[in-house]
Amino acid sequence: MQEIQTSSTSLIGIRDTLLPFNLLSSPVDQMTLLEKSLARKEKSLASSRGTLKSTKASLLIAQGELQSLQIENDSLTQWLADCMISNLGGGENLVRGQRVTNPPHPLD
Repeated sequence: MQEIQTSSTSLIGIRDTLLPFNLLSSPVDQMTLLEKSLARKEKSLASSRGTLKSTKASLLIAQGELQSLQIENDSLTQWLADCMISNLGGGENLVRGQRVTNPPHPLD
């Protein structure tokens, strides 16, 4: 059923595209209509290219932001590991009343 409906829709689209050409008597009129159709398609293509360039620029910006966040995440992960190591060795210092100091936060 879906295949029949798709075929029917395709045929209607083809019919609607070709119908104006069948009604025109002059080849010059047909050529004019084709040129107008081509101009519309070229304009649409130019618009699509502009959209594509804009999307590409946005993706490059997002990629840069993602890389920055990955670097920040790596820095925070290393800082957390340094804190954990510092605190593991700090048990003895706490017994003697000394305070364990964590490494400076990388985002401060």
